[in-house]
Amino acid sequence: MTRLVWIGGALFGLVVAVAVVGPALVGRDPLAQNITERTRPPSREHPFGTARFGRDVLSRVVHGAHITVVTGGLV
Repeated sequence: MTRLVWIGGALFGLVVAVAVVGPALVGRDPLAQNITERTRPPSREHPFGTARFGRDVLSRVVHGAHITVVTGGLV
């Protein structure tokens, strides 16, 4: 196998691992709003920062990965 196949497989495995284990590790509701923390830059509390309505971007990315992997698996 070529090196690119191994890299692609590792990235795919990482996405699947984040989708399976991530929601339990993040522990934040991806839909919870906190207007006082809107559009904050990355910090220790919010590693990816916050969005327009104060939602944690990391929890939203992990939740989206979970939905994508489940949908892809069902297809």
